[in-house]
Amino acid sequence: MPKETFQRINSEKRKAIIAVGEKLFSKKIYEEVDVKMIVEAANIPRGSFYAYFENIQDYYLTVVKTLQEERIMQVKKIKSSNNLSFFEVLRNLFESDITISHHSEKKLLIQHYFRYTVTQNLGFHEKDTLNKERPIFEVLDSFKDNYKMPQNEWRDFLDLCMNTYLLTYMKAIDNLMSIDESLALFKNRFQILERGIK
Repeated sequence: MPKETFQRINSEKRKAIIAVGEKLFSKKIYEEVDVKMIVEAANIPRGSFYAYFENIQDYYLTVVKTLQEERIMQVKKIKSSNNLSFFEVLRNLFESDITISHHSEKKLLIQHYFRYTVTQNLGFHEKDTLNKERPIFEVLDSFKDNYKMPQNEWRDFLDLCMNTYLLTYMKAIDNLMSIDESLALFKNRFQILERGIK
């Protein structure tokens, strides 16, 4: 995560540096972005970049953390908006994610965030590099009382659901599925999980 120096600069400058990353990673894959591109687009000296971040990965994780925070707010909003079941919350979140992926200027960034999450198992586990408190997991964890299972089984079940969620998203994106096709795939996969837990 960014160095303390980055936290000390004014919030407008921090947001501008993050916005540069959102734009770059929305147009290019991670491996195509280098420090030169970042400092030129952000109009900062190369030395400042290294005063703020350890390396490109550190910068990327900082950009992605902003995206993750937006998703956490979305999960909380979906959960609090209606009296939805665990599976309805996941379905609404998936619909939101897949719709954004089809229409947002950040779609490449979002798609790579999901791919990164799948490969690094970030966002849902105890050792979450992006967020130690695992707030998405905690929002979903609040459904535990609806299902009669021990804590360790519930955690395994959440892991299974979130891995299925992420892999479903990736299959939909990789196969260029429409929003409707993506939602149908989600429904088919999660009906199996829902039947299994009843």
